[in-house]
Amino acid sequence: VGETAPEIVVVPDMVAKGKPAPDMLNMVSQLSGIPTSEMAMVGDSYVDVKMAQAAGALGIGVPETEEMRAHMREFTSAIVNSLDDIEIL
Repeated sequence: VGETAPEIVVVPDMVAKGKPAPDMLNMVSQLSGIPTSEMAMVGDSYVDVKMAQAAGALGIGVPETEEMRAHMREFTSAIVNSLDDIEIL
């Protein structure tokens, strides 16, 4: 807390496989020096939390529909209704 997070942007064109493969989070890990096991991925789709699961990161789902919430449940138990529901400790 109080530290500035590194600004790293990774897009699908930069890796061999895009979501839901873990390649993007693995590249963030490589560039930042932060192990994926210490990362949280916040996304609005099940492919986001599936990618987090594949990389060994925490996937936090913020689904827009109940259908998407149901898809996310297979890949994470961290599902919130809005970003305001995420408390950073």
